[in-house]
Amino acid sequence: MFYGWLYALACVAYLPIFLIILGVFGMAVKKSTVAKLDTVKTLGGLAEESLTAIKVVTSFGREDLELAKFTDYCNRTKNVAKSQSETMAIMVGLMKFSIFAFYAYALYVGSWFIELGIANTSFTSTSGVYDFQTVI
Repeated sequence: MFYGWLYALACVAYLPIFLIILGVFGMAVKKSTVAKLDTVKTLGGLAEESLTAIKVVTSFGREDLELAKFTDYCNRTKNVAKSQSETMAIMVGLMKFSIFAFYAYALYVGSWFIELGIANTSFTSTSGVYDFQTVI
């Protein structure tokens, strides 16, 4: 006879690992997104400030300084956006790995139950391919 509660309990043992990975995923994405938004906000403020005071900037001949400052902030924004993209890619990969690792764990536990005779879904006393297909 197949004991579903025992198999479910064995599969729930993976839940804390998955929740830790989910928490790390959330914190990393939040941190990188906030950093990206801050740099984009600063870049937008700098552009707005320069464009609203364009007459003052040109009258004092400070175009090169403003352009250098804007280029510096553009490079910072590019680096933060690249870092955010890398963080997202790593975290999504880790999340998918944990999901597929759960599948492997569940199949391992199911085959272990069949091996020990805990899970026998067939009507006969021997286990076979039907038992393994039931676990899958």
